[in-house]
Amino acid sequence: MQREGSGYSFRPNEYTFGSLITAACSCVDSGLCLLEQLLTRVKKSGLVSDLYVGSSLVNGFARFGCFDYARKIFEQMSQRNVVSMNGLMVGLVRKKHGEEATEVFVEMRNMVELNADSYVILLSAFAEFASLEKGRRMGKEVHGYVIRSGLIDKKVAVGNGLINMYAKFGAIDDSRSVFRLMVEKDSVSWNTIISGLDQNEYFEDATKSFCEMQRAGIVPSNYTLISTLSSCASLGWIMLGQQVHGDAFKLGLDLDVSVSNALLALYADTGCLALCLKVSP
Repeated sequence: MQREGSGYSFRPNEYTFGSLITAACSCVDSGLCLLEQLLTRVKKSGLVSDLYVGSSLVNGFARFGCFDYARKIFEQMSQRNVVSMNGLMVGLVRKKHGEEATEVFVEMRNMVELNADSYVILLSAFAEFASLEKGRRMGKEVHGYVIRSGLIDKKVAVGNGLINMYAKFGAIDDSRSVFRLMVEKDSVSWNTIISGLDQNEYFEDATKSFCEMQRAGIVPSNYTLISTLSSCASLGWIMLGQQVHGDAFKLGLDLDVSVSNALLALYADTGCLALCLKVSP
C-alpha cells in the first residue's frame, strides 16, 4: 500500500489495520507471526491507542494466548470499551486464567459500559479458579446481582452461563434450578443442561431432558447428540441410542466426526459391534 519513490502513497488507516488483524487471526499456522508484524506497522503509524485497532489487537493476541502483548496494548489504549475488555477476558479464560480475567472485569467495570457478554464471560472465568470454592462463591454473588438487576430475564445467554458455571462446579441442582426458572430458553440452554447432566453422571436425567427438548420442538445440535449418546452408552441403552442415531442421520449430523465417534463408543460399549458398520466413516 505504500511505495517508495513513486508520486503517491496510500497509508493504511484504522479500518485497514482492523481488517488485516481480523484476517491474520483466521490464519491458524502463521496468524501470530502476521499479528506481530502488523503490530510493528501499527506502532509506526501511531494507531496503537486507537479504539478500533487496539481492540482488534487485544482480541487477536488474547486469542493466541499472548497475554503480555494483549495486556500491554490494552493499557496503552487511550480509550477502552467493552469490546476490548471482553476480548482480553475471553483470551484469559480460554487459557484457564480465571482469576486474571476476573481482575480485568473488576478494574474496568466502572470505566466501560458492561453488556450481557461481559457477565457471561465472567461466569465462565469462575470455573477456572485455582480455588473452586472461591470461584463458586463469587459465582453465586454474580448470580444474585443478575437476578436483582433483571439481566437474567433480559438475556438468555446469562442464564445459559449460569447453567454452565454450576455444572462445572458439580452443583447440578443449581444448574437445574436456573434452567427451570428461565423465562426463555434457546437451543444453547438445552444443550448446556444436557451436557452438564451427562458430565455429572446424571445419565437418565440427561436422556429425559433430550426427549423433553424434542417435544419442545428444539432442533438438537451435534453437541446435544454427543452428550445424549454418551449417557446412552453409560446406561447401556442401545434402543434410545439407535433412535438418536436416526435423528443424527435425518439432520445430517451423522457425518460429524465427534458424533460418529460417540456412536462408535455407544455400540462398542454395549457390545453391538456389528452396528459400528452403520456409522458413517
